[in-house]
Amino acid sequence: MDIKDFRIQKKDGSIEPYLPDKLVRVAMAAGLNHEQALTLGTHIYDWVITQSQPIPTSAIRDKMISELRSAYPPAANLYIWYESTKDTNPE
Repeated sequence: MDIKDFRIQKKDGSIEPYLPDKLVRVAMAAGLNHEQALTLGTHIYDWVITQSQPIPTSAIRDKMISELRSAYPPAANLYIWYESTKDTNPE
């Protein structure tokens, strides 16, 4: 299966393509450098390919938090804060 074949399911039920670049950008916004963000993106991609499709965005968020907590704890806190601001502003 190619990366372009993976799908995510958003909170509103809509289905979109999985875009790993979004994870890299958000990880960098949380304080990771480009190399760290790419490594994190690779770990999450390796997990994504084992999941049934479509993958709920909540599962991807949980995986991102888990990966950040284990490797980059301060970035995990920033990411969790960022996600909490999205909960108050509909997508």
